[in-house]
Amino acid sequence: MKGLTRVVILSNQTLLVEGVIARLQQYRDRVELIVVDIRQPDLLSHIARIQPAAIILDDNDMDISQAIPLDRLLQALPTLKVLCLDTQRLQTQVIRCEQYWVTEVRDLLDLVEPSSPDPSQQPFMIEK
Repeated sequence: MKGLTRVVILSNQTLLVEGVIARLQQYRDRVELIVVDIRQPDLLSHIARIQPAAIILDDNDMDISQAIPLDRLLQALPTLKVLCLDTQRLQTQVIRCEQYWVTEVRDLLDLVEPSSPDPSQQPFMIEK
């Protein structure tokens, strides 16, 4: 059996986080969810110790971008995938070496899991 994919949800105690957790719980046989409060001391080091495959955050929450700049996060964890949930546009931006826009939870898991298939074979809009 394949190991669980570790996913950190960066939280500022928003309802969005609760919704994400509720949706991803149905995939608990595939992902290990870890909620990290953005007020955690030494946030970057804390996340680096967890070694997640992906981080999910609220793209509209300015406190998160101030607490941990995206460039520092990707520098510390170069293989990390960052999933920016945008509730205003009802979509998710996935940041890794390329950008992918997805709308379904299943699609997110395909991008997050390390053994994901070639993204060009998936029904995603790819922006380069």
